[in-house]
Amino acid sequence: MIYSIRGTISFLEEEFLVLEVQGIGYQVFIPSFYSSKLTTNSDIFLWIYHHIREDQQVLFGFLKQDEKNLFLKLIQISGIGPKVALKILSSFPPQDFVRFILESNIHALVQVPGIGKKVAERMVMELKDKLDGVALQTEGFSSNVVSNEFQKDLMAALKTLGYTQDEVKRAFQQCASSLQDKMSLEEGMKVLLKQL
Repeated sequence: MIYSIRGTISFLEEEFLVLEVQGIGYQVFIPSFYSSKLTTNSDIFLWIYHHIREDQQVLFGFLKQDEKNLFLKLIQISGIGPKVALKILSSFPPQDFVRFILESNIHALVQVPGIGKKVAERMVMELKDKLDGVALQTEGFSSNVVSNEFQKDLMAALKTLGYTQDEVKRAFQQCASSLQDKMSLEEGMKVLLKQL
């Protein structure tokens, strides 16, 4: 079972790359947004999910372990195979996907090709408890995803002080790494007010 690979990118497409390691080229499927960040002839390290079936073996690669972990959670859901899971991760930044699950945002989830309402509802039902409080690091942006309830309380409190929803949302994005569920409402407000 291949768990990770370090090598040189010899070929790069939107959906996959070829990683050369000691003269062997491994085809690795990747989230499509990676292709704009990567370049051929550069060395990279990928966390690998090695999908083995009777008729084929396929490698799926991730730059960050938490993205791989999210992928692994997705493929445990009935009706979601590795290629559909990769399509989901290609459709949204991982922190947005986590937010959609926590907010039960079915409308956003069904925008992914191949995801119908029933599968989206199943995703929310099966992932909500598993993702509450999960920490993601994507594109150098650390996001401790705080619970939906805590976010709503903070949003309501700041609106009473006269801040608009857009202002509060921007502050949330910029302060996400500093917010945690174990904080009191007052502590959370202090963090956001410094940004506002």
